[in-house]
Amino acid sequence: MSMADKPDNSTTDSLECSDALHYHYLVRNDRRAAYSDIICRSLVNYPKERRSDEGNAAAPTRPCDNLVPITGSFFVLGDTPDDSHWISPNAMQKELGYMHEIGMDTIVITTGIGDKVCYPSSVLRHAAKSDLLDMLLRQAGSLGMSVFVGLPSLLVDWMIATDEELDRVCSTTRQLAAELAANYGGHKSFHGWYLSYELCNVFIENRSDPRILPAWIGRLRTICKDVAPDKPVMIAPYFTSTMPLERFEALWDMVMDQTKVDILAMQDGVGIYGGDRLAEVDAHFSILRKLCDRRMVSLWADLEIFQQISGIPFDQKPWSAIPASVDRLTEQIMALSCHVRKIVMFCFSSYMSPAASQSASMLFDAYKSEWNLRHG
Repeated sequence: MSMADKPDNSTTDSLECSDALHYHYLVRNDRRAAYSDIICRSLVNYPKERRSDEGNAAAPTRPCDNLVPITGSFFVLGDTPDDSHWISPNAMQKELGYMHEIGMDTIVITTGIGDKVCYPSSVLRHAAKSDLLDMLLRQAGSLGMSVFVGLPSLLVDWMIATDEELDRVCSTTRQLAAELAANYGGHKSFHGWYLSYELCNVFIENRSDPRILPAWIGRLRTICKDVAPDKPVMIAPYFTSTMPLERFEALWDMVMDQTKVDILAMQDGVGIYGGDRLAEVDAHFSILRKLCDRRMVSLWADLEIFQQISGIPFDQKPWSAIPASVDRLTEQIMALSCHVRKIVMFCFSSYMSPAASQSASMLFDAYKSEWNLRHG
């Protein structure tokens, strides 16, 4: 790592694994330092003045007449979901009803980490307390909603895994995809696959050959297509603005060649970086749109509807966030709409559901009012 790439925040320089890092306890003790280092580097953005010095000054957001509404959300499921207020049948029906009420038609779910998944799996030898995946697919189908089913994330520190470990993930994923297709493929709402390993330029360039991780994602995509050729495959990567735009374009050009996915749902990063990232959206997403159009890939935005208040890259406290303001949400939609075909959020159940908190309910009401004003 060059001096130009070093984080400015001293917290990230001295980080040890703590609750500030998601799922750190699932990483082997002898790899936790390397895991901490690469995760911290993947969450560092240049300050504005350093971006200009590197020839990467962001272009202003262009006005967009045709705003793209938010029409979907990620949901974090697992053996113990992050949000418990909506996992009973009645509560889930109400939750999806809220989404449907404001024009949302798409759900992207993560089904779990390791062997702790939200459905019974003979492959993982896991007897779930309840089949949340079946419940979600049934209720989404009753509302005419589409679901992208995330394959379980089998390795937390996949970005520093050996080639042999990556091979084993592919082998188990093939069995999991076949099991999911056999047990849930009959649901009309099962629309596509989501690969939950979030690529980042820092992870990619950390390998001796930057094609290794994108090519591995490409292998997982092929597994999904072998099992269900008609279902689109989605990834939701993220990026730092620590590289000139020309290098950004070359890297993601290579990534798309290697992964061959159908949908690229790039995280906008605004929930972490705020106004700095808003100023960067136009330049970076215009490049991504060009790369996607060249390959007939659908470019989506994974819009962060939260405002992070603790955790990496700010401090070593447990990660926490609050719902974004409706003004900032509007700015995000305006910045993204010129470039993307669809906007999904992360995530409704935590930061916009009326059942989550008072501030989330206020954001729901404000967005609903805006939606009705523009589209009602």
